[in-house]
Amino acid sequence: MEQEIKFDRRNFRKHSKQNKRMIKTSLENCGAGRSILIDSEGEIIAGNGVYEQAQSIGIKTRIIETDGSELIVVKRNDLRTDDEKRKLLAAADNATSDKVEWNIEEIRANLNSLQIESLQINIPDVDLGCKKDKSTKDDFYNKCLDEAFRSAMRDIMECYDKIGGWQFVRKGTAEVDFVNFINGVKDYSRSNAIAFHPQMETTANGGHKNIIDEYRACIDSGKVNGERFCLDDGKKSWTSLYNNSQPCRGGKRVLDFPASLARDLINEFCPDGGYVLDPCAGWGGRLVGFLASVAGSYTATDPAQKQIDGNTEMYERFRKYLREEKQVTLLCMPFENYDIQECAFDFALTSPPYFDVERYEGGEQSHEKFNNYNLWRDGFYRQLITNAHKGLRHGGVFCLQVGSQKYPLLEDGKRIAADVGFIVEDVRGSGMDNNNGVSDYENKECILILRKV
Repeated sequence: MEQEIKFDRRNFRKHSKQNKRMIKTSLENCGAGRSILIDSEGEIIAGNGVYEQAQSIGIKTRIIETDGSELIVVKRNDLRTDDEKRKLLAAADNATSDKVEWNIEEIRANLNSLQIESLQINIPDVDLGCKKDKSTKDDFYNKCLDEAFRSAMRDIMECYDKIGGWQFVRKGTAEVDFVNFINGVKDYSRSNAIAFHPQMETTANGGHKNIIDEYRACIDSGKVNGERFCLDDGKKSWTSLYNNSQPCRGGKRVLDFPASLARDLINEFCPDGGYVLDPCAGWGGRLVGFLASVAGSYTATDPAQKQIDGNTEMYERFRKYLREEKQVTLLCMPFENYDIQECAFDFALTSPPYFDVERYEGGEQSHEKFNNYNLWRDGFYRQLITNAHKGLRHGGVFCLQVGSQKYPLLEDGKRIAADVGFIVEDVRGSGMDNNNGVSDYENKECILILRKV
């Protein structure tokens, strides 16, 4: 009888949902690559994440016994050096390791400081009882780093003001990313939206302060040690300023809807050449996802002219790279005022404002028209779901991104959907990587999947 394999009770690594998805995708597309390691009692030493995902898709296991005196080499007889699958497997093998974190509690409980130092495990800013060079973390060091940080922010903001945005997020670089995205080479960065929507950086979010004003405040701050975006921890670079929504003081950046998520949802629920409806055009991530999808037509509304103008330019720049022409219609109007044609769309997808969590500007913004959540829910949220239901063909799906944050958007969305004739087919985590962590179903964004019956 084959030995039972058990997960490591003291796993030193934490596997995020994104990391698990990456492993599963690699196994599904390329098959197994690396082996995993177990002890004589069948408990995993290395490879918990791989084993978990392999089990979920039914990949068989075969145990090779060794006492450690020889190196076990796994040979894939089906792959040659120039095979595309072989290249993809090599890339995936390296990429998945970037999305795991140390399990600090288990390391502290099971390794002493000398072991940690001998293994050269780099765990910044965590006191594990390791011997540290106090000379680099004293008051003089922090005073110098504060001053250097202010100097860096001063230079960065001077450049930002001069060119009207970030140096390495330009419309041309977004075009390169788009070409790579639609051809399956790499993902489309959510920060590309800044090139077409510079107002993203001055859009209030969370605490209703915008991130640019908070960056500027760092320049004159008396003490910025706690406001350095964790950039001095050896892991991140200055591109963290625009690549994610790392908070700074009282501000936090807004983020675009992931183009890859939009593409995948469209491909899952929309027929080839089908018609897609987006009630809140936003920063253009869903437009980009549509352009990379199987759908043929995309219609979106937004009350802000700047949003429509930015997305229009995005489409005009990107359309020349498409293998076949796609139809795009962008309408500057609130969706609740849109006289939608009945049964005209195959699929709907959007991420509406979470009442006043993000305060967009321009046009008839819903948080300005309705000054409390209950009014907003009845005047905007209900109308959005009602109009989407009207516009969808029977059997069509509406994927509505909601946030279980300050307001009960998920539960209210379910209730309203049932009222207007949708059935709730599923609620799934969006998997969005926000604030250096992947959103989960319970307390961040999720996708409410509604089907018109």
